[in-house]
Amino acid sequence: MTYLLSVEQSNRFKGLLILLVILGHMLGPMGIMSLESLFLLYSFHVTSFLFLPFLFNKDRLTQKNIVKVFRRYYTPYIVFFFVASIFYTLITGHNFVVIDTIRALFIGTAEALKDSVGLSLYWFFPTLVSLLVLIMIENSIGEKYKKMFLLLMALLHIILPILPIEVWQSSPFYSLAALYLFSMGLLVRYIYQKLDWYHVPLWLYVLFLSFLLFIAYGSDYNLAMTIIPDIINEPFNFILHDVIMIVGFFTMLKLSELFIFLEDAGKYSIAIYTIHPFIIAGANMLIPSEPFLMSLVKVFIIVVVTYLLTLIFAKTPIYKIVYPR
Repeated sequence: MTYLLSVEQSNRFKGLLILLVILGHMLGPMGIMSLESLFLLYSFHVTSFLFLPFLFNKDRLTQKNIVKVFRRYYTPYIVFFFVASIFYTLITGHNFVVIDTIRALFIGTAEALKDSVGLSLYWFFPTLVSLLVLIMIENSIGEKYKKMFLLLMALLHIILPILPIEVWQSSPFYSLAALYLFSMGLLVRYIYQKLDWYHVPLWLYVLFLSFLLFIAYGSDYNLAMTIIPDIINEPFNFILHDVIMIVGFFTMLKLSELFIFLEDAGKYSIAIYTIHPFIIAGANMLIPSEPFLMSLVKVFIIVVVTYLLTLIFAKTPIYKIVYPR
């Protein structure tokens, strides 16, 4: 019998993932070297977010659905893109060029966003929207052509990593990342619907994921942050990277059952995602990262302040404008 994910479980899942995302983004600027291994989170925490719609989305490709998706996710993306660009210009003296800024907004790749607004993490929004459009296309294709479409997606997953990095950096709506991840999302959906993943014990998921991470990255944790693995020089790692994304998704899904208290955070995961970089930046200016105990206090403060400010923001009329449903 297929296990059905409840709204509460989905929110706990998103709550756990957004907590891991915040922790991951705090490692670099905080310089907690003894926790450098947490960079391994990058190999599955954001992709798990991106795979979640594959379990639920049944929308077909219509103008109404496309507008709904762009409105829901591009509204916060555009708002915080320009907020970040203003802060980036004021703090660093970055030369604000309108054409270059709009180009970065349109492209939405991690590299373009980092150069324009100093925050690469908002690549999530263009990629999510591109994935949702691809899901709608799949939902609209008749059975006669669906196998051809799925085969094309599988081939693109293998071919795209061969392309020069410059091509990836200039793909609009970070569409190449979405095309690359799409077949993995389909595999997640297949396992979720067809296999008895739910009754596999959590400890086995954790053990298997830990083994895969060790084999793939060892102590070179920065490799886990690579979205596009090197399929030419490291084909085995390319396969491991795919398996880690899938196993990581189901490990986090099982693990989230233990984090009931994160259910509310999951409801506001998109808002937390957009707000937390500014809290981290403020904390870095006001709170020292040494000694290590102070770093842990800093982590706690950032998480709590981000959550509380999000709850306060959610009570204002502006919230529904910035985060439309």
